[in-house]
Amino acid sequence: MKMKVTGLRELDAALMTMKQSTARGVVRRALLTAAQPIADDMAKRAPSPGKYGTGYLGEHIDTGIRLSRRQRSVSRKESDVEVYAGATRVDQAVFQEFGTINHAAQPFARPAWDAGKMDALDTVKTELAAEIEKTAARAAKRATRKG
Repeated sequence: MKMKVTGLRELDAALMTMKQSTARGVVRRALLTAAQPIADDMAKRAPSPGKYGTGYLGEHIDTGIRLSRRQRSVSRKESDVEVYAGATRVDQAVFQEFGTINHAAQPFARPAWDAGKMDALDTVKTELAAEIEKTAARAAKRATRKG
């Protein structure tokens, strides 16, 4: 699931004034904040009880910036900064989401994404602006200490 954001020229211009590593950190923090409500909704929607006990799948849904080795091998990197929300270390999550020949699908990730994607976009906009301001303030403070 991809989302392309346009129309954020001022924020983009502010990011361009920063070092590349600093800008990546700013964007990463904003995206993680925006992804957390979607992950929380996934956890609420995750089916339980199951083979591993009540709430096992829901307890293992989180946000992050890294994929497993297998996930990296089958997905292309689309951007300099990517954030993921979903089940961690639970192979059965795929079977719950899409079903099998013997098990009907019990989707939890897609409905959570569909319900929260526009709120996530708004959160990215506000958090990105706030993170840029905080980072600029820290840089200015550091510059006055050196000068």
